[in-house]
Amino acid sequence: MLSTFAMFGCIAQLLRKWESRERKKARDYEKEKEREKERKSDESKEARRLKEFFEDYDDERDDIKFYKCVVSTLHF
Repeated sequence: MLSTFAMFGCIAQLLRKWESRERKKARDYEKEKEREKERKSDESKEARRLKEFFEDYDDERDDIKFYKCVVSTLHF
């Protein structure tokens, strides 16, 4: 049977490991939160860019430019 001192040492070691694990999980959680924030920011920027593009898009003016570009790339 373990002495009280040995049991305290084992418990203290387990506590240190658990606290270390919790700190690592907290860091991982913060990193994931920052990545998600960055992803949402990028998504928002892209949405604004596309919204502006489609608001300014004129079929009669811009389709001609687009299809000329597509046709010229098809003809090697």
